[in-house]
Amino acid sequence: MPNNTCTVCNATTDYRVLDSSTGRCTPLSGYYDDGTNNSTAYPCSVECRTCTGTPGYCTSCPYNATFLSNNSCPPCMLHCDSCNSSFTCFSCHQNYTYQNLSCVPNISIANNCSTISNCASCNITNQSLCSSCSLGYNLINNSCLSKCGNGIVIAPEQCDNGNNTGTGCSANCTIEDGYSCIITNLTSNCSQCPNRTYTDSTHQCFPCFSYACLTCNSMAQCLSCSPSDFRTLNINTCVPIDKYYDDGHNSIALPCNSNCQTCSGSSNLSCLSCLDGNALDNSSCINCDAASGTVGCKTCVKTKVTFSCSSCFTGSLSSGICSSSDSSPSSQSSSNNNTLLLAILLPILFCLLSCCLIIFCLWRRRKNAENKVEEEQQ
Repeated sequence: MPNNTCTVCNATTDYRVLDSSTGRCTPLSGYYDDGTNNSTAYPCSVECRTCTGTPGYCTSCPYNATFLSNNSCPPCMLHCDSCNSSFTCFSCHQNYTYQNLSCVPNISIANNCSTISNCASCNITNQSLCSSCSLGYNLINNSCLSKCGNGIVIAPEQCDNGNNTGTGCSANCTIEDGYSCIITNLTSNCSQCPNRTYTDSTHQCFPCFSYACLTCNSMAQCLSCSPSDFRTLNINTCVPIDKYYDDGHNSIALPCNSNCQTCSGSSNLSCLSCLDGNALDNSSCINCDAASGTVGCKTCVKTKVTFSCSSCFTGSLSSGICSSSDSSPSSQSSSNNNTLLLAILLPILFCLLSCCLIIFCLWRRRKNAENKVEEEQQ
């Protein structure tokens, strides 16, 4: 199997399905490929059933009463259900007949309400009244109007999910921010745009302008960053955190060399700043202890070709040398150990001295008693 042949496609996040004949991941019906290297396919405009290249470049139309013309979907003539141009009709609304390049009311019904847009049939006894409307329209005050919440998308509705909340279609049948909807056979299917995309006024999902953004807006600004990308938000830009750098095309920041605080690359020759105990020298971090010849040096500076210590982790600095008594972690640890040992030995010594004093007192008391007995015997 060729290396460029796909075996699995992601219909949930990339909106693509495997074409077994070509081994390629092609967009789902109602989605299109924007011609770049983006893995995600994007939804067509609500005016198109299918499209190509751009969301409004239709290759088929979503409604029966529309037809494909110059890659757009204009409506058929009044009261026409299906057509292939604005002046022909294959079938008219119920109770209408195609005559003389138009859909006219059946003579048997003798209705004169054909001027009422989207009226399917008229009242027999009162020819000026509409008695029923086309699919998706409600009869209100002798007019056929779209009704939001009936699950049928009719202009000017952008979507209609039957007023089900949390689906991306609002209660007034407009597409909510962050969602995109596909219209198929007068029904809408809305889905939330994935991370690293944004929606504009057309409610299409587009990739963020910056690969580093987790969420963004149409103004090329990052709104949030992913902690797992090792980035943080700084003035609408996701910048790497300390000890990480941006390689220019990956969303995940990459680690610096272990001696760098900040860097522009992964080697020790691309440091921008250094961790404590190191100094920057020609984009490289060198160890201050090794460079200055002292122990426990926190910062050091270069004078001509040599380095001298400028501050110590602990203790005092004298002539570029950190005092050995408390400057290094090892001496500090030794001092801590001596303090702990002294704290243990002092109570023991106190107990021993107390016992010796008690024994001496008992011995002295017994000796005095023996001397007194001897004196009485004499």
